[in-house]
Amino acid sequence: MLALAPAMAMAQTSPKLDDMVVTATRYERPLADLPARVTVVTAADLQRLSIGKLDEALAYVAGVTQSRQDGAYSFSSVVSLRGLSTSQQGRTLVLVDGIPVNTSATGSVNWNRIPVEMVERIEVFKGPGSSIYGGDAVGGVINIITRRPRRKVEAFAVGEVASYQTDNQRGMVAARSSGTASAFYLRGYGFHGHSDGYNSTPEALRTNSYTSYINRYYEEHGAAALGGYEWKTGRTEFEYTASDDIRGEGTRIQAPDGANRRFGLDTYRVSGEGKLGDADWRLLAYRQQELYRRLSETPPTKTTNYQRVDTVVDRRDYDFSGSITQPLVFGQKLTLGSDFKAGRVAGVDLYEATSVSLNDDGKMDTYAVYLQDDLKPWEGGPAILASLRYDAAHFYDGYYSNPNYAIVTGPLTTQNWDALTWRASVRQRLADNFSAYLSYSRGFRQPSLEDMVLNLVKKSNYSLANPNLGPEKIDTYELGADYVPMPGFKFSPSLFYSRGLDFIYSINTGATVTLDKPYPVYQSQNVAAVDIYGAEAEATYSAGPATLGASYTFNRSRISNCKQNSALNGLYLADAPQNQATASAAWRFPWLNTSASWRYKGGQFYDDANTQAISPYSTLAFKVWRRLGAGFTVSVAMENALNKRYQESETDLAPGRTGKATVAWEF
Repeated sequence: MLALAPAMAMAQTSPKLDDMVVTATRYERPLADLPARVTVVTAADLQRLSIGKLDEALAYVAGVTQSRQDGAYSFSSVVSLRGLSTSQQGRTLVLVDGIPVNTSATGSVNWNRIPVEMVERIEVFKGPGSSIYGGDAVGGVINIITRRPRRKVEAFAVGEVASYQTDNQRGMVAARSSGTASAFYLRGYGFHGHSDGYNSTPEALRTNSYTSYINRYYEEHGAAALGGYEWKTGRTEFEYTASDDIRGEGTRIQAPDGANRRFGLDTYRVSGEGKLGDADWRLLAYRQQELYRRLSETPPTKTTNYQRVDTVVDRRDYDFSGSITQPLVFGQKLTLGSDFKAGRVAGVDLYEATSVSLNDDGKMDTYAVYLQDDLKPWEGGPAILASLRYDAAHFYDGYYSNPNYAIVTGPLTTQNWDALTWRASVRQRLADNFSAYLSYSRGFRQPSLEDMVLNLVKKSNYSLANPNLGPEKIDTYELGADYVPMPGFKFSPSLFYSRGLDFIYSINTGATVTLDKPYPVYQSQNVAAVDIYGAEAEATYSAGPATLGASYTFNRSRISNCKQNSALNGLYLADAPQNQATASAAWRFPWLNTSASWRYKGGQFYDDANTQAISPYSTLAFKVWRRLGAGFTVSVAMENALNKRYQESETDLAPGRTGKATVAWEF
């Protein structure tokens, strides 16, 4: 089983000098002379962590901020990079085998659909990647690379039970026609999970006599099928994935299952890569559809009746991209690429008591072309990487209808905008055990479709659509180094400064709307400027059976000039902690493997006015495992061992101490 590989640090693995990564350039490139900060999380790292979902592992990577308030029961999780707020996922691009999985509707990613055992490695590319990936990569790129069949027949099965009446099952079977470089291969996997859940509502908030405060729960399942042909210089693949999950929100008035959200996801991918002479080509086409459904309930008051609202939103994304890389003289590689992306959203809210329906629709198409120059003119000389990209976007067919509240209603204005982004970076090896890099990059982010067309109650506010929202830009200056003072020890610090212009941020408009109760009206707007100062460091040490790891992240993220509300000037971005730290240890005994991990997340603010503070907290986790023979492995893990019921929102407590027992088999 993957969990039996040699123990490694869980904050991150020390990459080998000959490791190859693909995310920073879109093709394989040695990590050792890459002029950027990329952290690689391996399958062995993932198996040693006591985590419930894949995104929780990324919280142990320096420079990453991860928010999953309700643990495995969260209907959404956000992972951001480089001091950007976790109020939205859309500033960090997430790829699965090269497929962008952020929805254009919200920028969100369904992290619940990716089984940990299917992951071969994760590459975390920090800093703007817009110059080759476009709008969602303003903070960086997270690339999840899954396992491909390497043997003629291979399979695994995992079963686990955990606290809160939880049981999960996962499995894979794969085959390859031969062990040679040229072969057909097939892979299928599936997963199912169920949990009765826990009550996340603090006692002090259980005040409504009409509302039953019930457990948050989940029921999820999914499957995927991959087929491909690989030859010596390339491969072509087709993959289909489908998943469906429902997550309770912890309250019930009349609906039997209470308030809940459901996500149905279907993805098709066709991709290929190979050689044309001495040039390398890559092609990708995909379609992703997310059917989002929500059941919400509002209790009666003295002046209003009980209200049930059923929301259905169809979110679709299409992408066609291609590139070709041509080697030139003096170690130079020149890449020319293009992307076409199309996003669609169509939603309806059905009010049961009044038969009123609210509709929101919108479409966005983006066309892009980019050029990248990768140069290392002589052995021992500097590694230089530069890229330039032009994006043009078109928003159209926007429409919003709300007969009860008409701040924004009817057809929405068509919008067009463009963006030019770039990156210039250099790395130089200054000694056998020391190298440094310097980079300057510009990223951009286009607004999400739902920020432009959707009006809804979000958190405790009324979120107002802004069809005039434009793109934001972020300039980042970065300096970093890698130092190996002795065998087994590596230290990697980075410093950066980012300035966001026309930054997209949700602010209080000063208006109020009364629905079942008064709500302050918030709207996403392009505020003038945001300044982010950051520092991060990661260290690993490995000797014999022991491995240690640690990381520290500092971010100072502030609004420096808000045209719409000068009272926000100098305030911190919401959902952006200043300090984070992790530490981990793993030890291999002849008869048992053990690991422990600690994580600290500093204080942050829940709102734009910095009046609602979120307290800092820390968690501790343990795991032990042993191989029994015949391919079987058993493990026992404890998450949140100190039972910290922390809060990252004003309404929910995190799960407490969670135990988990797992039996795994691999063939």
